[in-house]
Amino acid sequence: MKKSERQFTIILIIMGILLLSLFVGIMYYKKSYEKAFFSYNGFDFKRVKNGYEMSIYINEQKTPNVISLRSDPRDLEDIPLDSLVYLLPKKEQIFATINPYDNLTGVTAMAVLELDKIIDNPFLYRIPLNASFTEPYEGKGIGVKTCKDADEKTAVLWLRLEDQTRVYEDNGCLIVAGVKEDDLIRAADRILYTILGIMER
Repeated sequence: MKKSERQFTIILIIMGILLLSLFVGIMYYKKSYEKAFFSYNGFDFKRVKNGYEMSIYINEQKTPNVISLRSDPRDLEDIPLDSLVYLLPKKEQIFATINPYDNLTGVTAMAVLELDKIIDNPFLYRIPLNASFTEPYEGKGIGVKTCKDADEKTAVLWLRLEDQTRVYEDNGCLIVAGVKEDDLIRAADRILYTILGIMER
């Protein structure tokens, strides 16, 4: 093979590698873009650092509220949900309660904060949401709320670990159950997406 032919072959190989790299880069960018921006039930979502951001209108507002939740709604469709969830926006007070002896961590607290930032949001529902325990616990100045405290004006959400991630009614409480503590955040987001009208039951 002549020197000029070798040089031409090398140039072709380099060009092929560059074109292949360009193609792979374009496909990667396309997939990254699709993950970062998507539509769900008519709502536009954007992937942000700690979750998913969307714009919503509440109570005939002229400007949208930009909110973010930690979970992708497409990953929550398998979580069963009780119709009692739809009554939450009509309550005057909501308590998110846990058993202090269940050894739950800050992950469960994040689930409570997730609920609070939407339910107690002054631009959304403006319903006070407070943390509570199911029974007294020494050294903590947190009140006690159980299912007995649930009534027409007050909702009690009991966050706890079970063998299935779901949201269901039990003895007046709305049980927010998760297999792991991370699932409690997912179940909380399932509630929020539903009352916001983004997800259906």
